[in-house]
Amino acid sequence: MLLGLLLALPAAGLTLRCQARHPAGLWWTLQLLAGDRTAQTDAMRAQWSSDPTQAAADAAQLASFAALRARHRGTDRSWQAPPNPWVPALPPASAQQEIRFAELFLGAADWADLHARAQVQLGSGDAAQLADVVEHFAPRWAAKWQAATHLPVFCGAWEAYATQTQLARFVDQVASWMGVSAEAEVVLDVVPAAANDRLTARFLGNHLLVEVRPLDQPRHRGDEVVHELVHWLQDRAGTDREPAMLAPFFAGGQRAAAVVFGLWQEALATAIGQGVWQQTAAPDEYARSLERPLGWYTAAGIDALAKAVAPALATSLATPNGYRAFVATALTAGEALPAAPGGFLVRYAAGSADPAVWQALDRVLPPRAVWRFDVTGACTQTLRHAALTVVAVLRPADAPSWRRAGCAQTLHPAAWRAIRQGKPGVWQQQRASGARLLVVTGHKPRDLAQALGWLALQTEVADGFTPVRASLP
Repeated sequence: MLLGLLLALPAAGLTLRCQARHPAGLWWTLQLLAGDRTAQTDAMRAQWSSDPTQAAADAAQLASFAALRARHRGTDRSWQAPPNPWVPALPPASAQQEIRFAELFLGAADWADLHARAQVQLGSGDAAQLADVVEHFAPRWAAKWQAATHLPVFCGAWEAYATQTQLARFVDQVASWMGVSAEAEVVLDVVPAAANDRLTARFLGNHLLVEVRPLDQPRHRGDEVVHELVHWLQDRAGTDREPAMLAPFFAGGQRAAAVVFGLWQEALATAIGQGVWQQTAAPDEYARSLERPLGWYTAAGIDALAKAVAPALATSLATPNGYRAFVATALTAGEALPAAPGGFLVRYAAGSADPAVWQALDRVLPPRAVWRFDVTGACTQTLRHAALTVVAVLRPADAPSWRRAGCAQTLHPAAWRAIRQGKPGVWQQQRASGARLLVVTGHKPRDLAQALGWLALQTEVADGFTPVRASLP
């Protein structure tokens, strides 16, 4: 039925192109060897540790690569999420700077092209440092790449798969349903998988890096590609659309609103990718994963919610701008879910009319992590939900608006003193439900970004006020 509906759609606004280029593969290898993701890092290091005589030189060159990455993405942290309960599992670093550094490799056709790009983007000194890293690893990487003959085969098969299943038109339909645009070219950069049991698909700008195993066919990875494309659409919704997309959760005051809201970003992408898409494009894979516990997602709440809403979602997707109405279906499904731990239900609720505040926050938080309001909305649309952990961003000038909105009782009296003083810092207090309320304070937009950047790196924050004095890079 779904593919029949797609035939009536106009030509796709999304263009998908698959490529297998060795600079992209080397970038992913270096990311993992330098400690980008724990499980895959262990697998990749095991592949590169057969020659003990190279160990010291490898470590030195990886440290050099990590230093370059830190300088040109604005932080020395990896993309692994901090193990604290109030930061979303999304990178706290400046995403744009990370993308620019990665695209040196992802956009390069060969080593000469990579070097030319580095000269322009990094400057001659850092370009020479990067060349040393590449020259050290290139001989072993070339052998590994030559053995990865399955990658160009996968790309050739991908073109046929995407055409036959009309994948781009399906994503266009999802975009129309969400009320956003999918008009862009997305490049699938396929790279050898670091481990057979944990595969990555990850967006960097308009590049989607996809790990592929030797026996993988497009139908084995198509659901994950669609899943990530839904996240890409969520990011493309932009700050102007976000309140309209999220506000329906709290319009009716349902008990399940806070639970579903906390799960929704991943549950929606899972319901569309592993659910609606896979049922049409690979029904055998769909049937096996549907019956398997955690067959769609490794977190129980997300897996359960995605499976609950997927049947109705297949019909709803045929309705342009049908997203808002579908939230009611999700909330009904959420009534059957157990209450999730308060710490899992996270959203940064920032309220401001000052563009400079948003610009400062963009330096330390990815777009999907921030729910943007006017000043009173940050209070009235989030804090009245007891199960929701909230990080609110407040300047001294914002305090009167919160009081007028009736939110004074949500904060300890000492918190108001911290807000009025305007010193960069973080106030934390426990909510009755066990969830947390954290208030990031400061006078200037830079103060707020400084305090948020500090918070994103913490595993624990003491109750009360913690001043933040460290400066941003």
